[in-house]
Amino acid sequence: MRLFIAVQTPFQDEFKAVQEQLSGANLKLTKEFHITLKFLGDVKDSQLNELVRSLSSIKFRRFSVTLDNLGSFPIKGKPRVIWIGAQSKQLLELQNTIESNCNKLGFQKSNPFHPHVTLARVRYIKDWDQFKHYKVIIFNTCEFQVFGFELIKSTLTPNGPVYETVKTFQSKPL
Repeated sequence: MRLFIAVQTPFQDEFKAVQEQLSGANLKLTKEFHITLKFLGDVKDSQLNELVRSLSSIKFRRFSVTLDNLGSFPIKGKPRVIWIGAQSKQLLELQNTIESNCNKLGFQKSNPFHPHVTLARVRYIKDWDQFKHYKVIIFNTCEFQVFGFELIKSTLTPNGPVYETVKTFQSKPL
């Protein structure tokens, strides 16, 4: 099964309002919003119990995340992904712990972590002059509390991915 680990985010309406302002490109808009902490890819059923056990051992206190800027990947060149950035020292620490636990189980190390909420994937840019205005779209800074993270199954379909929570891991005292 195809799995990833993520923090769910509120502000669905605010994200959709930003998506409506994106123009000048053929986009695949995100329907469900989260911050991916680790993409695991295809995981064998035989690995699932050990993965859940390892993730269950992670202790962290609830913390705040600030969503505050619009950006794109790659940072330089033609954008392929449009996102809203997430800021939190504790989120970085949680991701690092998850990465370490998953590495011990044989999962590959992820690319450098850049916390964000994906808004859209750029298929192709029809009008560069119009599209580059995404950089000036205003997103009001939002803050939310993280009480846990989720192990999520992603099933790819012609209409986009379908997500199903496999297990939720709640914050707990250190």
